[in-house]
Amino acid sequence: MSSHPHEQGPTALAARGVIAALVALLVIAVGFAIYALWPKTDPREVLQAMARTYAGARDLTAEASVRHQVTSNRGNQERSFEVQLKFVRPRLLLATWKGTGLDATYAVNEAGAFVVYNDVDQGRREAAPEDVLGWYAKAVELQDDPTELSWLLRGDDPTARAVAVRLVRGETEDKDAPSVVVAEITRRSGTRVRYWVNPETHLLRKVETIRRTEEGERKSGEVTTVAFRTMQLDTGLEPTTLAFQPSEEVSLAELEPHRAPPPIEQPEQPPPSAGTGPVAPEIALPDLSGNIRRLSELRGKPALLVFWASWCPPCRMELPSVQNLWQHHSSEIGIYAVSLDYELKDARRFLKKNRYTFPVVWSEPSGPELQRVAEDYNVTGIPASFVLDAKGAIVENFVGVADEEDVLAALRKAGATF
Repeated sequence: MSSHPHEQGPTALAARGVIAALVALLVIAVGFAIYALWPKTDPREVLQAMARTYAGARDLTAEASVRHQVTSNRGNQERSFEVQLKFVRPRLLLATWKGTGLDATYAVNEAGAFVVYNDVDQGRREAAPEDVLGWYAKAVELQDDPTELSWLLRGDDPTARAVAVRLVRGETEDKDAPSVVVAEITRRSGTRVRYWVNPETHLLRKVETIRRTEEGERKSGEVTTVAFRTMQLDTGLEPTTLAFQPSEEVSLAELEPHRAPPPIEQPEQPPPSAGTGPVAPEIALPDLSGNIRRLSELRGKPALLVFWASWCPPCRMELPSVQNLWQHHSSEIGIYAVSLDYELKDARRFLKKNRYTFPVVWSEPSGPELQRVAEDYNVTGIPASFVLDAKGAIVENFVGVADEEDVLAALRKAGATF
């Protein structure tokens, strides 16, 4: 009986299997031991250390690329910006936003607070606010400042606004910043914010804000990603480097302090149609010829109420569809377009240049009449649009650039037959 030199009996094979199993168990045990002894990264502590670092800084210089993506059932939109920000405590700020349809400068100094839209030579000046960073966060193109810097410099702790904080693994494969820690918070609204933080310097390298909304069949989402190329604190930034004065070509509106809006007589309110919202509050503002036009005059047919301004890039994207509606369906619908331009001449020049003919009303932006209207309709950003039925009830509203097909669908819902 012959045997091959490499043949092994059952006993030898069993022994080898046992050894292999023991080695595997040993590797697993060592792995668990290393994991147990390895220092843990607490995302809450990382974010709090970051907040303390920015809150204690005397000055800041930052450069970033911002990408804003909006997705919906109808399609996607994307805008990108290059942002530069300089800040010196307590009340000096200079920032620029340049990108998709926008070239804007935001500045606060001894002469006041400025917002200048360089691409259309328009802007405004008001008294320098006590809360410079809060003013900037509301004034920037993407409101609430997605760079998060204005909030961090104010001393806001991101974890204080969170219902959940977690460490995100597998998101640190950045060859330019291999040591970053990625922490994510979830706010009460459901918005998620991710922070890429250098654990040694506690400086922010990147931040991403994710919002999702769902209303019936309408689903939409926004993702804003801010990647910082430069981030420097406490470099001894000289105040003279933040000097700013608008050019003589800029049409600069002087805004007065907010005044309490007076009451306005509301027309008799008919009951809203079934399935619609509340009756739209009355608006009574002068048109471009100075004649008072009331929103209630449009009752009897569906209507579109639009808040816009010529200095607003998203508004300039939306207004061609408003003109298209007016040009083709003015006999079937009404349009009431409220201009928030700082000067009447700016609105007139813009409308004439673009050959827009839809009805427009205008009032002093800081005046009580327009302030009351903005409060009645909770207009915190533009463009903002409201579709009304023939009885003046609100059927649908849109914030941001409204898709033309969505507006048409809402007008049909309000009773239009086109």
